[in-house]
Amino acid sequence: MDTFYNRIARYTRLFSYVVLAMTFLALIVFIGQSHADTVALGQNGQSAPPANNGGAGTCKSMYVNNLALAAGQSANNRIYGELCNPRYGASQTVELLVAGLTYDYQYWDWPSTSQNPQGSQDYSAVRYFTGYYNPAGIGYSTFSIDRIGIGLSSHPVSTDVNLASNTYILHQIVSRLKAGLIGNTKFHRVLLIGHSFGSRVSLTEAATYHDVNGVVLTGALHDQNPNVTTIAPAIEASSDPAFASMNLDSGYLTNGPGSIQAAFYYKPGTYSDANVIAYNNQIKQTMTVSELVNLKAALTSTLSRQINVPVLLVVGQEDLLSCVDAVNCSSSATVYQEEASFYSPQAQLQVRVIPNTGHDLNLHYSAHTTYATIMRWALAHVAPRSDLDA
Repeated sequence: MDTFYNRIARYTRLFSYVVLAMTFLALIVFIGQSHADTVALGQNGQSAPPANNGGAGTCKSMYVNNLALAAGQSANNRIYGELCNPRYGASQTVELLVAGLTYDYQYWDWPSTSQNPQGSQDYSAVRYFTGYYNPAGIGYSTFSIDRIGIGLSSHPVSTDVNLASNTYILHQIVSRLKAGLIGNTKFHRVLLIGHSFGSRVSLTEAATYHDVNGVVLTGALHDQNPNVTTIAPAIEASSDPAFASMNLDSGYLTNGPGSIQAAFYYKPGTYSDANVIAYNNQIKQTMTVSELVNLKAALTSTLSRQINVPVLLVVGQEDLLSCVDAVNCSSSATVYQEEASFYSPQAQLQVRVIPNTGHDLNLHYSAHTTYATIMRWALAHVAPRSDLDA
C-alpha cells in the first residue's frame, strides 16, 4: 500500500541519488579545471604547452610577450617560460633560471630518464629550489626560460641573437617579475641563476641594470679553454633534421655529432648518466654565431666589478670548458684566487668547486650537491620570504 510515509521514503532516496550524482559531476569538473589551470594563455591568446611539474607545488607554462631586442626597437618577440611555486604558494623571491647555449628550460627541470645511483630522485633544480626536498617546505619560486632564439621562444634573424639582446630581454623579464606582470605575482626580490652562456647573460644584466638581489654563476669563469670551439664543434642547424623545418638562417648552429658528451659530461657511466646524455642529444637546441663570438667578451673585469650584490660561482672540477687548460679548479680556494680580483667587495664573492663533475653541473650524479650548495648560499643571502631575511 502506497502510504504517505512510503512516498516520503521514496522521495528521500531519490533526492539522495540526485545529490550523489551532482556531487560526482562536480568532482569531475573540479578535476578537469585543476588540470587546465597548469596551462597559462599568452597575451596573444595562444596557449603554451603544459608545464613539466617537477614536484613543485604548482607550475604554469606561459609566454612573456611584447619584448624588444633593444631599447627603442619593436616589442614583437616573446619568451617561453615555466613559473613554479613552493607547496605553500608563491615565494616573495623568484629565482630566474637562465640556461646556456643549446639548452632550453629543461636544463633546470630535467625529465626523470633514470635514477641517480647516489640516491637522488632526479635532476630537477626546480624541484629542489621550490623546496620539494626540504622537510620544512621552505622554497623559492622559480621562472625557467627559453632564451631568445631557443626552443619555444622567438627566433629572430641570427645576427640579432647575441649577448646584448639576451641581456636586454632578461632585464625586461626581471622588471615584469617585480611588477607582478608574470604569473599575477609581484615578486619583491629576483635572484639570477645562470649556466654557461646563461651565466654570462646574467652577469651582464646584473652589472648593467642593478635590478636584482643576487647572482649565481655556474659553469662560467673569466678564463676559459682556448680550444672551446674545437672541443664542442658546431654545425648549421638547418643541416640537422631536428631543425630542418624551422627555416633558420645559416647563423643558427647546433651541436655536432658526439660533441655533447665530449664537451659537457665527465666520464659517462661513472660520474654521469648515459640515459641523460642520450636524451640531451634528442632535445638539443640552437645557438648563434653571434653568441659564440660573445662568449669571451661577456666576462671582463670591467663588467663584473659593476655587480654590487652577492655573487656565488659554482664550477665542476672537471669542466672541460672552464678548467682544463684554463683555470686551476683543484679546489674552491684555487678558483677563488683566480676570480676574486674580477669582483668588487660588494659582491662578497664565494666560490664552490663540485668534485667529479663536468660542465653540465645539473646533469651529473653530483647534481644534488650542486643544488644544495646553491640553496644554502641563497638562504643566507637572498631569503625566499621577508620573515627569513637577515
